[in-house]
Amino acid sequence: MNRQQIVTLALFGACYAYLCVGRKWKAPVVWAFAAVFVALGAINWNVIGTFAGTFVAGQLFASSGVPLLLARGIVSRSRNVGTAVVLVCVRRSSSSRPSPLPWRSILRSTPPRF
Repeated sequence: MNRQQIVTLALFGACYAYLCVGRKWKAPVVWAFAAVFVALGAINWNVIGTFAGTFVAGQLFASSGVPLLLARGIVSRSRNVGTAVVLVCVRRSSSSRPSPLPWRSILRSTPPRF
């Protein structure tokens, strides 16, 4: 690690420690540390842009009403809140990528084939 990385890590640790124990002036302290990080050139603007883009896409999706439409559809097909929660979990698990682990082999109690 070079000197700038050590200074940046120490400043980040100080800011994080203050946020954990400090009671007052949290926002001004964070902005002050952010200004110091920008002055040191310790900000990777590509990462900031990625976070900002993800935030904007998430906000647009949330304000579009699609999550509400999906939730209403799931609730209308369920009898109560518990069933709606289970349906959301089942829907989420069915749309996710399959696990790399050989679950079928494990469930059948046979050794997995590699």
